[in-house]
Amino acid sequence: MENNDDHKTELAGGREGKIFKIGNLVSRPLNPWTPTIHAYLNHLHANGIDFVPKPHSINQDTGTEQVSFVKGEVCNYPLNQEFSSKTALISAAKLLRKLHDASVGFLNQLTGDEIWMLPKYEPAEIICYADYAPYNVVVKNAEVVGIIDFDTCHPNTRIWDIAYAIYRWAPINRPDADDIFGTPEQHITRAKLFCDTYQMDANLRNQVVPIMMERLQKMVDYITTQAANGNQDFIANMRDGHHTHYLKDIDYIKANAKTIANGLL
Repeated sequence: MENNDDHKTELAGGREGKIFKIGNLVSRPLNPWTPTIHAYLNHLHANGIDFVPKPHSINQDTGTEQVSFVKGEVCNYPLNQEFSSKTALISAAKLLRKLHDASVGFLNQLTGDEIWMLPKYEPAEIICYADYAPYNVVVKNAEVVGIIDFDTCHPNTRIWDIAYAIYRWAPINRPDADDIFGTPEQHITRAKLFCDTYQMDANLRNQVVPIMMERLQKMVDYITTQAANGNQDFIANMRDGHHTHYLKDIDYIKANAKTIANGLL
């Protein structure tokens, strides 16, 4: 078993030079919403959800938080064979359902004074993870066994989370996207499998395509607003063309909306 010593290793991801593994802990930048997220993570652990980080400490002096390290393999695009497998897709849908169901108890305890990174939605159904993608999970033997990076969590609806998850896990990208794999037909088959595994009814499935497009447009709006306000991370996103990538995918989904929607049913 690894000791919780002072050995410090930078973890790769979207925030270069800001996230480190120190022994069995992960040190991350402190944000105004961190105490809310820590309370949520503690709620999840108290209710048997052990596949998420466990809060350890908040250090105001260094501007950092520490949470437990979730063991497993991580991956970014292009996805490797494990992360793009059917096993990963099914296990991802199962964990999302468990997470959503366990979050309802925390939602019911909210006072209204909590701080969130993203605007909360009323009436909320769950605590929405809001970025459920392959780059935010850990995998062992092709099975998703953990979820990391909970900063974007906020009260919202199930379908708001599910639609984006399907976009990422199927994936529902235009055929010439850099991060695509498989064929459009395979994407729809995988999307239906995600719906089946989550146990979605017809009403939820009918909402996937319109909510997916709305979700991506909100992301474009958020990226451009944050960049305009001087946020360096989002300025880098704009420079790398993240917003145009999502806009092109919106056009693709809109053009194929009926085919995708029928495939989910």
